[in-house]
Amino acid sequence: MEDFPLPIHRYPASAVEDVLKRFAGIGLADLTDMQTPFSGYTYLEDTDAFYTTTSDYSPGYFRCTSGEIEPDGDTALLYGSTAGSLSGKAVLKLVKDGENWYIHSFTLASPEQSTVQEEQLPTTEPEGTLPIPASSMFGLTGREAVLFDAAVAQRYPRDDNDIVLPSLREYGSFEENGKTVVICDLHYDFYYDYTGPDWEWNGGGATTVARFELDAPGNVCTGFAEYPSGSLSDWIRDFCGPLAMQNADGAWVLPEAAGDWFPADMNLLQQYLEVIASTAPSSDAPAADSLSDDMIWEYVHEKLDYAHWAQDMTAEYEDIVRKFQIEDSKMSDLPGDVSQWPRYYSAFVDYFSAANADLRYLDADTIWTKDLSEDRQSLIVTLTRADVILMLSYSLQTSQITEVSTRRNAVLQSVTGDSITAEHITLLNASLEEDLQTLKALNIPPQNYYYGYYRVDSGELYTYKVDPNASVTIYDIEQEYGAGEDRLYTFKTWRDFAAAVQENEGLLVQPYTLTLKNGVVVKIEEKFYH
Repeated sequence: MEDFPLPIHRYPASAVEDVLKRFAGIGLADLTDMQTPFSGYTYLEDTDAFYTTTSDYSPGYFRCTSGEIEPDGDTALLYGSTAGSLSGKAVLKLVKDGENWYIHSFTLASPEQSTVQEEQLPTTEPEGTLPIPASSMFGLTGREAVLFDAAVAQRYPRDDNDIVLPSLREYGSFEENGKTVVICDLHYDFYYDYTGPDWEWNGGGATTVARFELDAPGNVCTGFAEYPSGSLSDWIRDFCGPLAMQNADGAWVLPEAAGDWFPADMNLLQQYLEVIASTAPSSDAPAADSLSDDMIWEYVHEKLDYAHWAQDMTAEYEDIVRKFQIEDSKMSDLPGDVSQWPRYYSAFVDYFSAANADLRYLDADTIWTKDLSEDRQSLIVTLTRADVILMLSYSLQTSQITEVSTRRNAVLQSVTGDSITAEHITLLNASLEEDLQTLKALNIPPQNYYYGYYRVDSGELYTYKVDPNASVTIYDIEQEYGAGEDRLYTFKTWRDFAAAVQENEGLLVQPYTLTLKNGVVVKIEEKFYH
């Protein structure tokens, strides 16, 4: 069980009995079968417990928006919407027994099945007003753009205010009857009944395998099919051509995915909303610092879900990561007794829900990268924007987040014995992989960094305190200060560098990267810019 790839949840039968009695007024003895009513669950008689696993996240819940008590006084109808496998508008029926109310609808009734007229269901905005998502909104080009737009076309146009955003990953392609057939993993994120900036998060997701047929030039999708239900093995055999292969058990399977998920490294919903906001007339919509708690929850979870791991995901490292996540999920020492997500998800939600949190780190163009500390006791998350890099550390022992450091590029204007005044700048070097990924995330066209560098001066001056032990590393090209063959020279203390500036103000010319901890500069490194 320790090596199982998914978190396992254990629910003692006594706990299930209590929940059924509390909310539905029935017990396990009232169920006709121990398996069927708990779809996706396994009941083990030996342990008298139910078990399930957590895989792709697709929440199912009922969000109540209004309700009424029927004339008999013993029946209540709650109106709202649902997510997950039962999605859309719904009615939940409650019945009164003594002083308690119990859920009577063990499967949600649709509004059409209720006695209430459709116009009594609350609505917040006219339906069908949102633009159709397009590949250009996410910086996609070529075949990726064709596949994305074809996936969108399967869900649009719509007559509601749901937002549906696809992401894809290719397994490979082959030629068939003069067409190029591409086989992909296809994931849809659903955001139900979007009503504007004050929308309360309500969404889910679903993943399947799809077949796209492209014309000879490859710029038009002329055919589409997705795995519906039933035997996936049979579908792969019938629809995936030479990519289909049989495993040792004789089942038809696909090879490992040949590419990464796209669109990549971005919050798709936020990117979509920002694009449509930028093309819409100005309004009095609240700023990012007034995001609802549900939106912060959604952005943080999506950022963590799609964040790349800094190290190569070898089998050994995957095992280390899995053990960390399972350990962080445990609620007790009982085997398999874990929560749905590791605790660090909640810790990051709390961090960005704080009053002074900088919500720009949740923007679509901020890149999150995950890593584990050397002792495997902390999760290190690096948040990279064009102008600043924030590093946060989550402790497995305390379940708390601390700020390790903040790094930002700047041009030094003046120095004193214990402080600096600097102008913040955006400076990205396309020859550095980290900077190149940021350039791509910002959708900055290559012609804007034709010579390999992208620079924007902010004109904003800031003064920082400097730690007396802060080191300063420069590129001593002329070896004026005794640099070695690598031309790097480090002033060991801030006093040494401040004294050198008094004699050579040329040290202020080149851009530097400042590393701050608790608002104090602890290290300065010249950003190579020649």
